[in-house]
Amino acid sequence: MDSGTIPAGATYTFAAAIPANVILFGVSAHNQVAITGATGYDIGDGTTAARWGAKVAAADGAAGATAPSISQYTDASIPYIKAATNVVLTATGGTGAFAGGRVLLTAHYMRLNGRFYNPALAA
Repeated sequence: MDSGTIPAGATYTFAAAIPANVILFGVSAHNQVAITGATGYDIGDGTTAARWGAKVAAADGAAGATAPSISQYTDASIPYIKAATNVVLTATGGTGAFAGGRVLLTAHYMRLNGRFYNPALAA
């Protein structure tokens, strides 16, 4: 999911970034354009700020850029997500608020669907 230009504020929400009925392995973020205002951000679900780690504000590929790793997760389990879930970026450091930047977000999940069998198609 692409944030577009992040508007000013302490948080930014990717609505329903994680679909319902999936097994979630994690969430990763790519700073396509450096974040301004804050010096970094936590990647969470609105309840646990850094559920999926933290990231510095630098654009990926620039000096000082980091990638969240599972060792930073506050929830290292592999949960079953029953309902669509938001991912919330919470500004940290600097002014404590976003002033701009652009983030590409990826939810890494697996969906197990029931087996489909249609005898009419088996011929």
